[in-house]
This record gives sequence, C-alpha cells and structure tokens, in this order.
Amino acid sequence: MSNKILDEYVQVLNDVEAKWDKLQILVELGKELPDFDEELRNETNEVPQCTSQVYVTVSENKGSIDMKATADAHIVKGYIKIYLDAFNGYSIDEFLEHAQTDIEEFVQKTQIDSSFLSSRANAFGNIFLFMKNKISQLR
Repeated sequence: MSNKILDEYVQVLNDVEAKWDKLQILVELGKELPDFDEELRNETNEVPQCTSQVYVTVSENKGSIDMKATADAHIVKGYIKIYLDAFNGYSIDEFLEHAQTDIEEFVQKTQIDSSFLSSRANAFGNIFLFMKNKISQLR
C-alpha cells in the first residue's frame, strides 16, 4: 500500500482480534474529529444512502485536498477520521490515481467491510465514493 497512514491504521485495527475492540478503536478515532460547521450540514454535502447522517466538504488549498466531514454515528466518525488522515494533503491527481487502490487494499487487509455492522460497512464505501465524486469535480 502506498499510503503510510492507511498502513498504520491496518496495524492498529489488526492488532486486536475481537470485533468489539475494533469498534471501540473506531469510536475513539471518531472523537478526534475536528468540529464541523453547522451551516455545512446541508443537502449538497450529505452523503446519500447512509443509515446515519454524514456530511463531507472538499476544497483545494494550494494544490492540496482539504476535506472536512462529520457523522451522527460514532463508528462512522471513526471511518471519516481514517479518510481525513489518509487523504488530506493529497493533490487531486494523487487522490484520483491512488486512493481507490489504497482503500481497496485497506478493506482487504482489515476486512472492515465484513467484520462490522453491515449498515456501517456500507457507509465506509458510500463515504469514499462521495469524496471521490466531489474531488473529481475540483478538476
């Protein structure tokens, strides 16, 4: 995997075996998310097809992606923290060229799509697709 931050999260999530412990890690990660402006909680920024309410904004700052996001579900906030840590600072081209492969490898190594609640696992993929679409629009 070319993303060192995702590699670190693979290690953290795979260091524990119990599903409950992995969920607790995600909840703790979610608590680290920065505040999200209330006015950004709108239809334009809402991720569709998620059980919880998830909001994502994407902008470009000096050639780098700057994403902000939040959710009302603690586990989903953990997913968001992983995404923001892994991809904020990427250029648009870096993200579009590498992020899909990096996330697929991350999912394969952590089994995040099958080891957690299915509705939350779907959120992981939906959030990524939403981010990718928003980043593509910056091009």
